[in-house]
Amino acid sequence: MLRTDKLSPLQIYFMLILVVGLVNHVTIIPLLLQASAKDAWMGVLLSLGPLMLWVLLIAYIAKATHQRNFMGWLRDRTGVWLSSLVAALFSLYLFANAYITFKETIMWIQVTFLPQTPITVTGSVLLTLCYYSSRKGIKSLAIASGFLLPAVLVFGYFVMGSNFQFKRYELLFPPFMNGVMPTVKSAQYVAASIMELIVLLILQHYLISSLKRTHLFVLVLVMGGLTIGPLMGAIATFGLESVQLRYPSYEQWRLVTIGSYIAHVDFLSIYQWLSGAFVRISLMVLLISEVWRIKAPRQKNGFQFGLCGLLLVLVVAPLSDTGFLKLLTGYYTTVFWYLLALSLLLFLIVYIQARKKGESQ
Repeated sequence: MLRTDKLSPLQIYFMLILVVGLVNHVTIIPLLLQASAKDAWMGVLLSLGPLMLWVLLIAYIAKATHQRNFMGWLRDRTGVWLSSLVAALFSLYLFANAYITFKETIMWIQVTFLPQTPITVTGSVLLTLCYYSSRKGIKSLAIASGFLLPAVLVFGYFVMGSNFQFKRYELLFPPFMNGVMPTVKSAQYVAASIMELIVLLILQHYLISSLKRTHLFVLVLVMGGLTIGPLMGAIATFGLESVQLRYPSYEQWRLVTIGSYIAHVDFLSIYQWLSGAFVRISLMVLLISEVWRIKAPRQKNGFQFGLCGLLLVLVVAPLSDTGFLKLLTGYYTTVFWYLLALSLLLFLIVYIQARKKGESQ
């Protein structure tokens, strides 16, 4: 690996905040509200403790593998068959993430801004950008994230501050009106989204310094904050009506006014959403080629082009918004157990190999 391909932890974390933050800030908010209504924000707090324990697994795996190329380390230590199985498990998860983000973004664009524009047009434009970015590699994607994220954060604080006049935080209480189990369900959704940080194992060899546990703890807290902020804002602004909203985070933008004469600044939400979707889809496509260790430029480009083409075909397939919302509910219920099982599998593999080599701590 050339020195120019290395990234600082801050660059990686900026990229992951955009990638995972889109899900935490937008995608799972309706699921949380449907699962536990106004108690959804407590599900975020409930998920943080188990997630802090989970990241210890990720930190151990990174340390025990000496932050080498993880798939390369796995192939050298366990052989082709097991490494191919892990690559397939990662690929399935990464492609599902890319599809869900792409589908939701295109549906949102069609519903809110471009109802008469064919899906193939908006989808092709977005995928062309994502394909070009994935071709350029992880370095260019990290640099782009460094430029995009600050404005995304500024706009987020802007909409939060602008809507304080409409918020009634007493609507968040009293807690547990519907019992504890709905809150546990929402905590599962939150954990499933934040556990996307498992992609750090695929990215670990790009880091110029070691992956620290404290950094992972901070990342979990940041992701939790990106979830609980718009969630509490939606409940405090719309009350129980927020459960009926399809895009609660976007609806908060539609309330923003500046003085008496400036309104309809929700176009700024386009920048936020598309920044996250662009980086997220590009990274998912890039990581799928990374887990299969495709190095030849022509083969890698063709593989990524094929993935983007498949995404376009799938997004054009008819699926109602209600059907897609049911798909999301089932997906994030399943993916929690999927990622937990995958994490434990990788931990056991690394632990056994470390014991064999006398490297266990």
